[in-house]
Amino acid sequence: MKHSASAILLILLFSSAPGVGQEPGKRVEMAVQSFPSTLDPHRIFYPPWNEIYRLVYETPVACSAEGRVLRLVPRLLETLPEIAEGGRRVTLRFRKGARFQDDPCFPGGKGREIHAMDFMRVLYHHADPANGSVYWSAYLAGRIEGLDALRARAEKEGFFDYDARVKGLEVKGDQELVIRFHGPYPQFTALLTMAWASVVPWEARRKYGDGLGQRPVGSGPYRFDPENSTDTLKLFVRRDDYWRASEGGKEGPLPRNAAVRLHVLPDLASQEKRFLAGDLSLLDLYPGNAERFCTPRGRVKRKNVPRRTKLLVSDRTWIHYIAFNMRNKILAKKKLRQALCLAVDRNRYVRDYYKGAASLANHPVPPGLPLDTPKRPKRWAYGRYNLKKAKALLAEAGYPNGEGLPEFVLEAPDSGPLAQQDTEILKSSWARLGVKVQVRLHSGMADFIDRARRGVQEITINYWFADYPDADNFFLMLATRSIPKPGAQGDTPNMGFYSNPEYDRLYLESTTLAPGKERGRLYARMIEIVQEDCPWLFVAHQQLWTLVGPGVTGVGNRNPFAADAALISPSPN
Repeated sequence: MKHSASAILLILLFSSAPGVGQEPGKRVEMAVQSFPSTLDPHRIFYPPWNEIYRLVYETPVACSAEGRVLRLVPRLLETLPEIAEGGRRVTLRFRKGARFQDDPCFPGGKGREIHAMDFMRVLYHHADPANGSVYWSAYLAGRIEGLDALRARAEKEGFFDYDARVKGLEVKGDQELVIRFHGPYPQFTALLTMAWASVVPWEARRKYGDGLGQRPVGSGPYRFDPENSTDTLKLFVRRDDYWRASEGGKEGPLPRNAAVRLHVLPDLASQEKRFLAGDLSLLDLYPGNAERFCTPRGRVKRKNVPRRTKLLVSDRTWIHYIAFNMRNKILAKKKLRQALCLAVDRNRYVRDYYKGAASLANHPVPPGLPLDTPKRPKRWAYGRYNLKKAKALLAEAGYPNGEGLPEFVLEAPDSGPLAQQDTEILKSSWARLGVKVQVRLHSGMADFIDRARRGVQEITINYWFADYPDADNFFLMLATRSIPKPGAQGDTPNMGFYSNPEYDRLYLESTTLAPGKERGRLYARMIEIVQEDCPWLFVAHQQLWTLVGPGVTGVGNRNPFAADAALISPSPN
């Protein structure tokens, strides 16, 4: 998902603190910079909000963190989806005993067991044109046998037949759903972790309609308490009958707290103040405030935080990169791009821009996503600062000391302090090489994206946060099919119009393979190609540094795909 520099400060901030919930000292206070306008998980496409939806809803598959690396695990399913017939047939077996929360939408107000039919209705909901699902075109259109035809019939007749059956969706008993795709769709398992795949009971949709957004009904560890919520304070109360309660282990039943209360605190200063006062027990750090609390080497400045504060480091599944427009005849020269990359000391970004909370990028994929390559990819040769070698390559490209080069335009998607710092690092670095740039800062993403799709940009600053937890989401950004198109809907992330036939062939093959060694072998070669071609200056992968206050346990991984409030035990004091 495309982000501007300011979006670094717009991604969710979760914090917890002791307080009075259903039991004294057991409530978790969590700070968010923004809150979705609806708690219907099928309406808004903003992956960082998945954390909030997971308080109430659950998906067939979830993310678990092994250290800092994300792994897919079954949640509402007994096992991960079973793949057959070359990837065209996928079987989902739903767990017995998984139950929706109690709610008046059910007979007698008692929540019922989740069935395979519930997820088929989720797919139908996205296919129904009347619902205007933003996920249909991105993830489902043209995929499932017969579903597009059912949608087309609804568009013609003005009514979607939820009782109709299609060839690609077969319910077997209560717990099994067989999905038949037109072709292999290995990304589907990772997509099942996203909010769009949240299982919503049809009884709730029928009873509440659009009101479901304010009265969500799910199978997750909490229920939303609208009566005790306001525009700036949202309360989620523990479900004592949560079906996964016994999976908490020796640390106690899930969830390990009595309630979660979300405070909408848009600015970092307010969150810092609350944390230092002991009101919040977690504080997520960003470039704007990391330096105040930690050294660039990741050590807590003890004098600036409460005693026994710990630092937790998580991967953000984020790439910061500079794209060169290959439609520009000069920038299309590989040696020129290699020179531009070598001339930038990327450690300045880690030290000065991210205040230490980042790792150098050697390729597009963040370290939190498994690659399954035969061996760890090599360090990027053109990412090692070497001004002498950069000047030699520039001369080989036909521009000694920058002679004969035009003044390039460097564009950033916004005009905030981070964008200004970003452009200054690049401008000063390339000036030492003899390359001049003029800076164009945009006031918003709309004009920036429009210019990108028209191919009129030359060099652009970009940020990408994973839409779904799979390396494919980053490799697709350099595929020819992802080149921006005028009037296109949704993200078209190949901002530099990069096109390499070998890369495209390998990428296309990789999209037919499930995660594993075979796909990893292709990824290894694709990384070698882009490391040599330098379509991007791979800058950094942002980390999420989180201060964990005294007595708070169970925080685990703070990556937005893996963070789990149900595991947090707040401080007893």
